[in-house]
Amino acid sequence: MRDPFRMDTVPDTQGDPFRPGDTWTPYTGEPRPTRTTTVVVTDRYTPLPPPPPPTPPDRPKRFFVSGYGGLSFQLTTTSRRLSIMNGFQGGLLLGERLSIGLAFRRLSHRFGPDIRGTSGDRYQLGMVFGGGEIGVVVVRHGRFEMGIESLFGAGVACVNKLVKRNGHTDSKCVDAVRMFVIEPGAFIHVNLTNWARVGFDGGYRFVVREGFKPPNDFRLSGPYFGANLEFGWFRRG
Repeated sequence: MRDPFRMDTVPDTQGDPFRPGDTWTPYTGEPRPTRTTTVVVTDRYTPLPPPPPPTPPDRPKRFFVSGYGGLSFQLTTTSRRLSIMNGFQGGLLLGERLSIGLAFRRLSHRFGPDIRGTSGDRYQLGMVFGGGEIGVVVVRHGRFEMGIESLFGAGVACVNKLVKRNGHTDSKCVDAVRMFVIEPGAFIHVNLTNWARVGFDGGYRFVVREGFKPPNDFRLSGPYFGANLEFGWFRRG
């Protein structure tokens, strides 16, 4: 009797021994039909914006150095009389706040009558001085700045005798004294352009001097109020 479960004895088509009439067909190697599904996925790619350029390294700030020069006018008093002084100044601007320079002042007019001598001669008072000037800016806003300053200098005061010659009045110094001057004060500057500015200043002039010939005694110290017109380069950074 043949064994139905042995591979070498199972025919190509065989029925189920337990269910008569059912048959199965073994795989013969022929391809079976297949179904292919294609899925297309569309992805919209939005490019990112380019990164910002790198920040350039901070350059070291250059130390500001410039020069200035101009004319000055002062309203002051000399020996209890209203007087006018004029002169000029110039120097260097260093950094954001400091200025160092030189200044010259001259008494140009003293209001009131001439000084009368005991002999009836007429005299006038003269004064010239100059020295170093230093200033420090305290407040700056735009083209406006305010600060403090002082002049340290020396000069000469003189009693001039007036002499009429050929219809002209000449003066001759008959009593000269040396003096030391300190002018502390405050200033205001307004830059009209990058190269021109106007200034206003005020303070007190302290004078230490030699004595005049007796009985002369003229007071040279006094308050002052001035105006300046200066040219240079005033734009910082």
